[in-house]
Amino acid sequence: MKDIEKTILREVVYRYIKSEQPIGSAQLKSAITADLSSATIRNYFRRLVEEGYLTQIHSSSGRIPTNAALKSYWLEALSYDESCEIELRKIADVARSFGLYALLHIRSQNRLVDLSRTKRGTLIAEFERGAAAIEHSNAIERLLTEFLDYDISDLLAIAQSNRIDALYHALWQIERSQIARFNKETLIELSAKADIDFDRLYDGRIIAGMNSGIYFGGNAMFLAQRTNVDSQSAILLACGTICRDYLGFISSIRKEEV
Repeated sequence: MKDIEKTILREVVYRYIKSEQPIGSAQLKSAITADLSSATIRNYFRRLVEEGYLTQIHSSSGRIPTNAALKSYWLEALSYDESCEIELRKIADVARSFGLYALLHIRSQNRLVDLSRTKRGTLIAEFERGAAAIEHSNAIERLLTEFLDYDISDLLAIAQSNRIDALYHALWQIERSQIARFNKETLIELSAKADIDFDRLYDGRIIAGMNSGIYFGGNAMFLAQRTNVDSQSAILLACGTICRDYLGFISSIRKEEV
């Protein structure tokens, strides 16, 4: 793709994300520095349509980016590995205004400190914050004894990868208290438009152990961003349709520098 085509495509995607309206050649002409006529821009539009980056609803409308163009844009525009300080109080209102569902997982240390059994044989796993009651299993007891002093996030990953459902669900009851949800109404709307794991998104399980990154699923996008909240490490997950303004969302919840 020529540099001018890249510039035109980037501007179309940027403006479509901001407005969610088709972008016309006259509108784009005033936005780019290159001295191009509207007719020349329309020629580039046709090439980008042929290449699968733009589409046109009908012959007299402007162009809108395809999912392929939007994916490429977000992979280039977002720096999810660069941790940023965010303000917790802003997330709910900002998520609502940007049409996104958000999860925030505060990742403070929570180590397994002790194991015991009740008279009825229930296994009690005591953590620095909270305790899990697990129906007694010699295999689970041996595993937890081996991993005493490990963090709950490590144990959740072990339980999930080895499909130890009883252990995973018991530990999850503790960990879920560290996860906050914002703008659940958008998640319900998104479930009607995209193939998503509604249950894991709704209760927050999807974010447990998740690394920062960008994930796509059909018409949906998931941005997992490393953040800090009041000096505590956290992962923020924002999800919605791929054309939502994820960069604007992150910028709007950043903590203002004093």
